[in-house]
Amino acid sequence: MRSSGRLGFTLIETIFALALLAFFFGIGVISYRNLNQRQLVTQNTLKVVESLRFAQSMAMNNQKTCGVGTLEGYLFERSGNSYDIKECCSGTCNTLRSDSIASDLGVSGFTQVKFLVLRRGVECLDPCELTISLGSFSKKIIVEKGGVINVE
Repeated sequence: MRSSGRLGFTLIETIFALALLAFFFGIGVISYRNLNQRQLVTQNTLKVVESLRFAQSMAMNNQKTCGVGTLEGYLFERSGNSYDIKECCSGTCNTLRSDSIASDLGVSGFTQVKFLVLRRGVECLDPCELTISLGSFSKKIIVEKGGVINVE
């Protein structure tokens, strides 16, 4: 308690309060950036998994949109950060759907996965894994030979 009866804060108290405020603001900005990076990786991973499951479902149900020819399967084909879902009939593959992964994400792993019709399995080079990453965050999509799609 001050004996002089003055109201207000001293210079030291004000500097200390501003330093604490700056410290907590800095921690908040870093946490928010990490959250955004983690969400970007997760959202793009789920988008790729959804596309893989679409191709898998179309192949398992033997659904074809090509008029003539024998349906061989559905192909997920990646080039860089963009990918296509293609329907393969009698040796010819036609694009059904195209999409892309955010350009600031790193993508490594398989470039093609073919889901064969009527649950005949998957054609993919071993290991059939796709990793999507940004900074210290990454998610791995694994397609097993039987067609099971897992995310780690």
